[in-house]
Amino acid sequence: MDNKTEEKEKFGIYPTCLSCYNNGSLVGYWFRYDENTTEEEIEKSLQVEEIHKQADTKINPYCDEVFITDYEFLEVDEYTQPKEIFEMLEVFKELEYELGLYYLENKNDYTIEELKEAQKVNYSDYEDFIYEEFLNCFDSYTNKVSTIENISYFLDYEAIKRWFEEWMEVIEIDNNYYIVYR
Repeated sequence: MDNKTEEKEKFGIYPTCLSCYNNGSLVGYWFRYDENTTEEEIEKSLQVEEIHKQADTKINPYCDEVFITDYEFLEVDEYTQPKEIFEMLEVFKELEYELGLYYLENKNDYTIEELKEAQKVNYSDYEDFIYEEFLNCFDSYTNKVSTIENISYFLDYEAIKRWFEEWMEVIEIDNNYYIVYR
C-alpha cells in the first residue's frame, strides 16, 4: 500500500455532543472517511443520534448540538459543515494528497486543472530538469541544440534557474517540486 493511500485511510473527525461536553462528559467517536465517502455519510456522522449510537451512550432531551473536537489529516474546525468536508474530499479524487492540501490552502492561486497538469520533479532531479527544459526551449527556438551543448560549460546555471522560475510557476512541497505550466 502506498503512502498516499495510507494517509487517506487515516482521514477522520471526532464529532462530539456539545450538551454532554458542557456537562462534563466527552461523548463522541472517530468517524473515518476517505475519498469515496458520500456527503450523506458525513452528514449522518454529525448527528447527535449517531454520535450517541456509536459511543453507546444514552441520549437525553437536551442533546441538540454537535461540534468536532478533533480531526486527522484534513484540517477542519469545530463547526465545519458536511458539505465543506465533502468538497475537500472531492479535491483528493483529483489531486494527490500533498498537492490536494496545498490546493485547499491556496484555492485562489491555482485551479484544480492547473495542478492536475503540474509536473512533479524530485528535489534531487530539479536542476537537471531545469537544464533539460532550457535545452528544449533553446532547441525549439533555434533548432541548434548541438550549439548549446558545445558551449554548456559557459552557461550560468543560476541564471538559467532564475529564468526558469520566472517563466514557470514552481511549488515546493515535501522535497518535490510541482511545475505549473501557465
